[in-house]
Amino acid sequence: MKPLKLIMNAFGAYAEEQIVDFSLLGDKTFFLIHGPTGAGKTTILDAISFALYGTASGDLRESKNLRSDYAPPSAKTQVDFTFRSGSKKYEVVRSPEQEVAKLRGEGTRKIPAAAALYEISGDERNIIASGINDVTKQVETILGFKAEQFCQIVLLPQGEFRRFLIAESKDRKSILETLFKTGIYRQIEALLADKSKQIEREYDDLKRERDYLLETAACENKEALLAKKENYLSEQKILETDLISAQKTLEQAKAAHQAAQTLAAAFAEVETAAKAHAILAGQAEEIKNKRTVLENAERASLVEPYHFACQKAYQKKTEATEQNTKKQALLNEAQEKTGLLQERLNAVLPANVSNIADTLQELLTGTITDIQKAKNANAVYDKFAKTEDAVKKSEKKLLVCEQDLKLAQAKETAAKEELKKLQDLQIKSLASHLAINLHEGMPCPVCGSTTHPLPAASDALAEVNMEDSEKNLYAAQQAVIAVSGTYKAVEAQLKEQREQLAALQEECSSCSFSTKEELLKFLQTLENKQHTLQTLQKEHNELQLLLTRTAADAVSAATYLAEAETAFQESREEYKNRLGDNGFADQPSFLAARRPASEQSSLKQEVSSYEQRLVAAKDRLTRAQSAIEGKELPKLSDFVAVENKAAEVQQELSNRLAVLAKDIKQVTDLLAKLEKLEERSKTLEEVYKNTSSLAQCAQGNNTRRLTFSGFVLQSILDDVLQAANMRLTHMSRGRYNLSRLDEVTDARRESGLSIEVMDSFTGISRPVKTLSGGEIFLASLSLALGLSDVVQAYAGGIRLDTILVDEGFGSLDPESLDMAIRTLTDLQKGGRLVGIISHVAELKERISTRLEITPGPRGSSASFRI
Repeated sequence: MKPLKLIMNAFGAYAEEQIVDFSLLGDKTFFLIHGPTGAGKTTILDAISFALYGTASGDLRESKNLRSDYAPPSAKTQVDFTFRSGSKKYEVVRSPEQEVAKLRGEGTRKIPAAAALYEISGDERNIIASGINDVTKQVETILGFKAEQFCQIVLLPQGEFRRFLIAESKDRKSILETLFKTGIYRQIEALLADKSKQIEREYDDLKRERDYLLETAACENKEALLAKKENYLSEQKILETDLISAQKTLEQAKAAHQAAQTLAAAFAEVETAAKAHAILAGQAEEIKNKRTVLENAERASLVEPYHFACQKAYQKKTEATEQNTKKQALLNEAQEKTGLLQERLNAVLPANVSNIADTLQELLTGTITDIQKAKNANAVYDKFAKTEDAVKKSEKKLLVCEQDLKLAQAKETAAKEELKKLQDLQIKSLASHLAINLHEGMPCPVCGSTTHPLPAASDALAEVNMEDSEKNLYAAQQAVIAVSGTYKAVEAQLKEQREQLAALQEECSSCSFSTKEELLKFLQTLENKQHTLQTLQKEHNELQLLLTRTAADAVSAATYLAEAETAFQESREEYKNRLGDNGFADQPSFLAARRPASEQSSLKQEVSSYEQRLVAAKDRLTRAQSAIEGKELPKLSDFVAVENKAAEVQQELSNRLAVLAKDIKQVTDLLAKLEKLEERSKTLEEVYKNTSSLAQCAQGNNTRRLTFSGFVLQSILDDVLQAANMRLTHMSRGRYNLSRLDEVTDARRESGLSIEVMDSFTGISRPVKTLSGGEIFLASLSLALGLSDVVQAYAGGIRLDTILVDEGFGSLDPESLDMAIRTLTDLQKGGRLVGIISHVAELKERISTRLEITPGPRGSSASFRI
């Protein structure tokens, strides 16, 4: 996995949107994440881990607390992370559950957590998963490991490995469990022990359950229970035969009762049909009146369209009258405004003006020209003042540059003298080194003489380091060059500014106004005149348009009114004619006959329904009378008594059979349960033998007193130490090698988790505590990188193209720090993107490629320095 771009919004220490574009690194694969403590360096890792898995990179940070305290309520916390895995490019967008400001009104609203995963191919961006759980599962499939493994590989916690190296024996096991997350294996030990005890309890429960089942059936053993079942089955056959006979008798009684009920219902139907026919016959007069109302309403419906047309014509005439009155009033108002404006124009314009619009425009154009000339003159005055101020500033700056140049030249002279002294000292020291090995008769390696009358004194021997002095001289020379360039640039700028000032002073003297204040007063008078002319021009144009429009509207309104009055008269005559044609003497009789369409439909339906129901009632009465012709009304109580007696006999036999069937089922179920209990007892005996033995072994009841979790820790630790030694041997120049001490020191405790270091210089193994501070750091760094390799190997050989080392550099001496940086440089040579997270200032000097984290009062900011 290689990061490409990280976008954070209202996340952790970052209130505003922060874009970390890793593609800016180009071919640089070794960089530093630098910033003061608490600025938000580790937040970069939190954001990547949260985007991929929905969790932070550390155990102390929870996803629900990742929202920035600096963010405003309206800002939404969200992380957008683009990365490459293999040949494919992906983008994941994730936001936690959070409280944000409502879109409308006051207060906040809770928005749920959300996530989406996209695959990017060229310009296309296709979604492949959505929802927090589905996105996390898809990321695990793409990268090949879960969040815990990802953080173990990406973030190397140096402090934990150092504590592991120097820990006491009693603490080493708990530290290993923390580093390698092996709590699951201790859970397996407990599960095996619990399983063994559970099988014991199940076996005892089975025995108690068997005794309870036999006691419930009042039988001493399984054979007695089988004999009881056979007796029940014999009795069941006899009762089933008797029940079949009783059911036939009951069915015959029910059939006779049903026939009697049908005949009695026919007699009741005659009486009901006669009553219904009589009720309908009494409604005949009412229906006749409703039929008359319906006929009058249908005639009125033929007149209604002409009535509505007359009403509409009258309404149109009324509206036209109102519109004509309104338009005439607007025309009068416009004419009055025109007269008032003419009085104001007369005060400004010359007498007897033929075209007001042209005259206004000529006056306005002349005024604008005068204003522009005055502004140009004012600009010359302003430019002169600014140039004069710039000349004064440049003169002061030139004096400062002159002092800086003298100081830089003095430092250069001092650095040259210091270097000359060291060079002389080095020559003397070299001569002393040669003099020590000179002997009479042997040629001098410098002059070749075999006699040495005056060799150099040995007290001049000294270790001379001229590197710092040479650096100081080079820095002083560069400073002289820089300050000298600045001095010349300021000097040239001052010359140019003085020339500009002289030209501007000459231009000001040619101006027609003696002072700038006099010029500004004249300019204000011109601008007031311009405003007055523009106002009059605008009002004159608007009133001309208003007069034209209102006059046209008044003529149109009068024409429309005349047309509306003619249409109303024609419509009223047509309405009167239609009233007489349909039999109405006047409008009141027409209005009285009108009925809504819904009421007419209801009357028509009611009349039609009555006629249909009357025919149906007569037919029903005729059919009911023919059904009872020649028959007598039956006595139903006699039939009920016979049916009830047969039902009692049948029910009694059914109840006895149900009770017997329940007894048979109970005995059968008891027998089945006893057989299952016997089978389970045999199975539990076999399982218990294996489970108990495995549980004892896993709990450490063996010759080495080694538990299952301890064995797993030893195996993982061996793999990590082997991977760590590949780097420690190189970093220590073949001197050190870590190994696990595999011996039983106390039979009452677990063993095999001690670590020692083999020193090849002495050939003796010794405790890691005897290592120096720098050596302990190198050993702990080797362990951390070894763990990274092991976790990747355990994850199926998946390669992670990025590794980040979080802190651990603050207490290193220069030599150890240099060795650590070279080791991490070797990692990035293998193709990995290697990042160091630290606030140590010396790392900032050594590593030029940096992601700088800068804190502020409203949150931090992050930017690359390439």
